[in-house]
Amino acid sequence: GIPVSDIDVTALSIDSRGKFIVPGSIRTIGRQAFYSCGFEYIELEDGVEYIGEKAFASTKRLQGVHSPESVTMIEDSAFDSSKESLVIWGERHSEAERFAAAKGITFATADEFLYNRETSSLEKYLGNEEKVMIPATFMDGGYIYDMSSEAFSECDHIKSIVLPDMLRVVPTGLLATQKSLAKVSVGYAAQEIEAEAFANSGLIQVELPEFLAYIDEKAFYQCELRSVELPKGMLEIGESAFAGCTNLKDVW
Repeated sequence: GIPVSDIDVTALSIDSRGKFIVPGSIRTIGRQAFYSCGFEYIELEDGVEYIGEKAFASTKRLQGVHSPESVTMIEDSAFDSSKESLVIWGERHSEAERFAAAKGITFATADEFLYNRETSSLEKYLGNEEKVMIPATFMDGGYIYDMSSEAFSECDHIKSIVLPDMLRVVPTGLLATQKSLAKVSVGYAAQEIEAEAFANSGLIQVELPEFLAYIDEKAFYQCELRSVELPKGMLEIGESAFAGCTNLKDVW
């Protein structure tokens, strides 16, 4: 057959589902090539070099895109109006990472996370970044609902972290004793923060989700918190949840 090196305008703007792999023989993802398509995950193999204007725009089902190091140019509008929880997967110091940072899109590298797909759980963070954003989904789709209490047991370098949107419970001792930790954002689906989740850490600022219902005993024990805004729907705050937070002046 005739070799194909480009995917042209609206070539794949169809109501498809599942995963789509773009082979490395394709060099260019043309303008609006995947516009409004229904794929949940798209993998670009090594060899793809260019992602055109609005190539993945308005892809409301798209959860993840893998961009290889061979991609050297991503047009500014490539992911306009895409899903808010979209994750761009790639390598550190790549064009994909630069683009994601500029656009406020979650960026992740596969070798930094150890997942258990059967339990929809993050088992271990293996990276060394000081600012960590845990993606809402696995690399090829599927939400992260749970997290091992040992996920950050050897990560005393983390200064700020955004937990995944669909995490239901922040587990016991998740970031306890992490003295470098200063800021945490808890995902919007979390309903409970378990005992000692952040105890004895350097935590200064925490963002709690609207529907959080339970903060268990000593969850923030002896943290460096300055202020806390509690959700209006809180049902229970455990014993000594904020005890020892000597810098805590405002709770509302």
